[in-house]
Amino acid sequence: MAAYFTERPVGDPTLVRAGIIWPKPRSFHMPMTHANVAGLAELMGHLAGPEVCDHLHAYRGATAYLIWYDAWSDSRLYLRRDVPEEAVRRFADAFRFAYSAFG
Repeated sequence: MAAYFTERPVGDPTLVRAGIIWPKPRSFHMPMTHANVAGLAELMGHLAGPEVCDHLHAYRGATAYLIWYDAWSDSRLYLRRDVPEEAVRRFADAFRFAYSAFG
């Protein structure tokens, strides 16, 4: 995974607040192009969840749209409120997730 991300660096990475402080996590920033995501999906198909990542953050500019701590477990995945519900529904259906609005 590290090699995959390292080979696809983003030009100006967004500063992401660490979810844990020890041990110091390695972090990678990759542009979410169609080719990068397709390659990542292919690679992930051959790995167990914990081999992929601990935490996942997806940004557009400095705005977080997806935050998922403990991404390999059944922990909550948080999406920005202005993501259209139809997009959330398609995403949830594709991965067989249940979703709800809260807060």
